[in-house]
Amino acid sequence: MSTTTPTVANVDPFAQQRGLLNQMRSLRATGRVVLQFKPDSVGEASIPAIPLEDGDTFRVPSKPIIVSVVGAVYGQNVFLYDSKYHVRDYLQLAGKPNRIADKKNAFIIRADGSVYSNYQSGGLWSEHLESVSVYPGDTVIMPEKPIKPSGMRDLIDWAQIFSSFGVAVAAIQVLN
Repeated sequence: MSTTTPTVANVDPFAQQRGLLNQMRSLRATGRVVLQFKPDSVGEASIPAIPLEDGDTFRVPSKPIIVSVVGAVYGQNVFLYDSKYHVRDYLQLAGKPNRIADKKNAFIIRADGSVYSNYQSGGLWSEHLESVSVYPGDTVIMPEKPIKPSGMRDLIDWAQIFSSFGVAVAAIQVLN
């Protein structure tokens, strides 16, 4: 019976890191850049001066004619844009916020990718998001309130902790 000694290959400890670095260098960023156009922007003069690199593309989509309302409303839907409508009007069309709606944290995702929240529209004493103008392609988001455990649930949790503690004390007494 012959025994062979295992040979250790000459392994480069940094080969894996170099491979990862090469892989990261080959990645290209995807997504969009928010340019913050005004809804009434027209022509090339309204395009901000941004440097483009090789492989970059600048695409101007067609003007949308819809507004979306999603989240905690009775009828999530897409509606035709009407320049006279505000957030409250689109929420009305969607059946209004339901009972689990978190109206305080509602927000709009603008067609350009920027976000307009209730905190940007509110005054000192009230929120005014419902009176904000909506533009073509915007999405009104009505989030749900986080679920808070009831007081009974807290009582049950504490009872289980004390029960476990009591069982442990009884086990220690039996062992002694």
